[in-house]
Amino acid sequence: MENLAANARLRAAAVISNISHPLYLAPLAILALSLRSSNGVAAGFYWWGLYLVFSTFLPLVDLIWRRKSGRISDWHISNRQERAWPLVFGMIYAGSGFAVFRALSAPLILQASLLAGLVMSVMVLLITYFWKISLHLMGNASLAVILYIGFRLHPFSPGVFIMAFFLLAVAVSRFIVKAHTVAQIVTGALLGGAVTWIIMTAMGL
Repeated sequence: MENLAANARLRAAAVISNISHPLYLAPLAILALSLRSSNGVAAGFYWWGLYLVFSTFLPLVDLIWRRKSGRISDWHISNRQERAWPLVFGMIYAGSGFAVFRALSAPLILQASLLAGLVMSVMVLLITYFWKISLHLMGNASLAVILYIGFRLHPFSPGVFIMAFFLLAVAVSRFIVKAHTVAQIVTGALLGGAVTWIIMTAMGL
């Protein structure tokens, strides 16, 4: 019975770990923000589509190419030594997106989100040379802060509790599948949330 329970926990953790990758979740969060911050539904979908090019489509194509060509060992880039180039190109994509959105006077929340992605990529690249932190928690904590600020949620609103529970579930799943230590998980979450909060505040949001 104990083995069955342990296997069930491991399978559940693996499912949560797989579906909670920020690349998969960001499009939904950004769609909601784009519709909220744009003048009309058409404009919202326009900014969302353009955002996806830089934040999801290019990074995902890059990730698939690296996985298929054997440059990374798994979809989560668990091997610290394999993270450098994906992060470098992630910086290029986010930086290009921010420049385009800035030039087009896109909604400020979307500009700030791309800038946060760029800054986090730089920080992770530097950290990667001597340590590994959880990109799952960093990305999802960043999304939580973006949604919190973008929708001006009350600190004790149901949305905040749902996001907190989700982050906890992701953290536990990453620990159970032995992807990270507690320190790596906590550091990723704190860094993602803090960097995003600082950038959003500095840009007047």
